[in-house]
Amino acid sequence: MDTYSGILSDIGNRIQNPSSDVKTILKTMVNAHYERAWNRYPWPEICVWDQAVTTTAGSADLVLPKDVGVVLGLSDRTNAIALTGTAGQQMVRGNVSTIAITGTPYEYSDAGEVGALNQPNVTSASAIKCISSAAADATQTVTIWGIVSGERQSYTVTLSGVSSATTSGVFSSVERIGVSAATAGVLTFTANAGTVAVATLAPNERYTRYLKLRLHYVPSTAATIYVSYKRRFAPLVNDNDYPEINVSQFLVLQAEADWLERQGQFSKAQAMRQEAGGALRDAVVSKAVHSDKFAGTIPLYGRSSIDQPMGY
Repeated sequence: MDTYSGILSDIGNRIQNPSSDVKTILKTMVNAHYERAWNRYPWPEICVWDQAVTTTAGSADLVLPKDVGVVLGLSDRTNAIALTGTAGQQMVRGNVSTIAITGTPYEYSDAGEVGALNQPNVTSASAIKCISSAAADATQTVTIWGIVSGERQSYTVTLSGVSSATTSGVFSSVERIGVSAATAGVLTFTANAGTVAVATLAPNERYTRYLKLRLHYVPSTAATIYVSYKRRFAPLVNDNDYPEINVSQFLVLQAEADWLERQGQFSKAQAMRQEAGGALRDAVVSKAVHSDKFAGTIPLYGRSSIDQPMGY
């Protein structure tokens, strides 16, 4: 598979403009199409099967690891249950009298995204501490939004490298966390004297995102649930990064089509998009040999949504 640098060089040569300024524009184009291809199919390379997570006794909420992008299934091995995925309102309407009852969960619904993996201790609000794994992270600011003294507020602190930076506000819950610029190290956020791991931010991540599910029944005891999922999109950043799915040719052709449209060459761009669609179809077919379910996702190409211009 081609590296990010190789893909950008290939596009630069094809459009006969390998300048650094153009490469900056191409990076945005390439990652936009990479994300579209990533999100469109259950590529085996980016799927994780049977990752163990633990429910919380008395809580219907199950916040999943940051890497989870799309849930493919949940299973309870102890009770031999494959949990059923249900739309949120449907789950509530269909279980009005039992939605808050504790027991063994048998279904779940998507409850959106939240900004924290774990919340401060419910009986003890806490300041939030942030520390980086890299000493160089000493100029960026971190903003934390949440509930302080019963009101939605935000507090900002400046990173202090491998030393802790602590909010002056005392949070009863954390809603989201953002950092002002890319960091060199991993940021770790904790509460209640380090006993609660609130969230993490990897280098090049700018805000926290965790997928949350709602379970029915409410777990009566803490239990292990196994989640299968498609990973959250990870953009190409460094020169030696490479696409985790085999779509390099698709990325080259789509980015070239974007560039042609910038130059007003719309007929050539349309032909290039048709060729890009064929390249993506070939990549999908190569995986379909090994998975009937994946084969069912093969699109009919024309001007499908993935072939639309990006509007540059």
